[in-house]
Amino acid sequence: ALLQKQLAADDAAGPDGAPEEGWSEHQTGDGRKYYYHKESQISLWEKPDELMTNEERANDTHWREYKIWDGRAFYHNKETKVSCWSMPPELRKLRGESSGIDDRPLPQTNAEKRRIFWDLMKEKGMDDSWSWNAVAEALRDEPLALNLNEAVRKQCFAELVGFQMRKKQIEGRQKDRNAASALERLIEERFPNPEDLGTTYEEASRILASEEAWGLIKSDVRRDEVFQTVMERMEDKHKKARIDSRANRIVRLQRLMASDPELTRSRLRWNDAAAILSSKDEIQEEQPPLDALRVWASLQDLKPTSEHDAEAKAKALTPDVAKAFRDERKRRDALAPLMKDWAIRGTISANSSWSDFEAVAKADPRLIALQDGPGATAMELFEEFLESLRRDGPELVLGVVPGSAAAEAIVAASNATIGVKEEEQPRKRQRTGFSEGDEPKQEVMDEDNTNALDALIAGPPAVSMEISEAPVLAAAPMEEEAGEEEEDPFAEVVTRAAAEKEKRVAAEQATVLTSEQLSTKKVDDLKQLCRDRGLPVSGRKQELVDRLLEAGAA
Repeated sequence: ALLQKQLAADDAAGPDGAPEEGWSEHQTGDGRKYYYHKESQISLWEKPDELMTNEERANDTHWREYKIWDGRAFYHNKETKVSCWSMPPELRKLRGESSGIDDRPLPQTNAEKRRIFWDLMKEKGMDDSWSWNAVAEALRDEPLALNLNEAVRKQCFAELVGFQMRKKQIEGRQKDRNAASALERLIEERFPNPEDLGTTYEEASRILASEEAWGLIKSDVRRDEVFQTVMERMEDKHKKARIDSRANRIVRLQRLMASDPELTRSRLRWNDAAAILSSKDEIQEEQPPLDALRVWASLQDLKPTSEHDAEAKAKALTPDVAKAFRDERKRRDALAPLMKDWAIRGTISANSSWSDFEAVAKADPRLIALQDGPGATAMELFEEFLESLRRDGPELVLGVVPGSAAAEAIVAASNATIGVKEEEQPRKRQRTGFSEGDEPKQEVMDEDNTNALDALIAGPPAVSMEISEAPVLAAAPMEEEAGEEEEDPFAEVVTRAAAEKEKRVAAEQATVLTSEQLSTKKVDDLKQLCRDRGLPVSGRKQELVDRLLEAGAA
């Protein structure tokens, strides 16, 4: 302990052995040194200036030298917080030793020399109005300007002049943009309402002439462009706002019109409804009030529940309505044989038009009856008939192929039937005057539509007695004749054609076709063969061929 105190006292003493103004050096248990001032009782890790040597006081770097417990020195940088065992080059240089590093400055590059010349010209206040002679005169005594030759200096001068001009242009454009933005804000503030959209540039010029933002732009053309741009933007803004609020406005109008007793009156005119809405400030948002008019018209079309119930009862099926439906169905069914007849004759086909059919059948009573009645029109039925011809083919729809021998036979039979009907048509009975005794009886036998008045005019009461004595005998033949007249004249021919078709299909089914024969047929023919044999008709051509071959093998 005595030795430690002696060493501490020796360390605290100066070069002449005297203590340095109360500071003493001490060491912790782990070897770290600290400094204590006895009078002020202050402890420091850093060596105070009173204890520093002249060499330590001359150290103006951030590096400091420290020693650990075993006496080894290390160096610490207070700025970078870096520690190292070897002495830094800055301390070596400070102590007059060689730092081991070449401290000579590096030669300047051309870019650095040009940068220095630029800075010199800026310091002299050069701008785009200077000439090269003025720049050369201003930098004549500057040694740094002589690092470049005259050609490079002139190039630097041209680059700086160009830079100054571009900078001035950019500043001018920015100033114009700022002026335009200020004018746009001014116009938006002074004309914010939808009714201000009709303001012209001349009117705005008179109103805004005293404003500072208006005077920032000197050109009337430029001010007009800014004004028109702002007004178009304001118009789009108001239009979008009107569209966004349209849904709410319509809902509000619907609720008002449905709940206001004045607006729900029957036989209310639009002028009166508009006056009522105007008093309620509901149609002031647009002129003309189209939305209000549409809502009012739609509500006028609505019917109360009582009217709907009355219409439902009126539409209920009654005997008269059922009879009308049956009559309409009969008229539609009567048109089909007429179209088939003309199709078998070849007058109309799948490619015919309505005008072609109307030209040949316009005088037929079946077409006239359908045109005069309600329901489906003759044109619609004609289009459905043509569609069936295109889809299924004339042979399937008509039973024969137009132009074939079977078709010609049907046409001949039809013509013969029509001729027989024309010959057997009864002679029209004369309604005035008296005839001989036998004539009234013959007329009564020929016609069954005579009434009591006609019988009284035609002959004496004895004739009526003769007729009434045998009513049963005359009724049966007449009913048979009526039944014969109602029979379809084409029924026998169509039946015969269907039988021939069945025989032909049976013969084709009995005939086994080879793969080559089937491949030469068209897809429609292959589908027809599959349809005749009861096979599926879907798939491609090769699938149809394979299906027919399998059916033939079976």
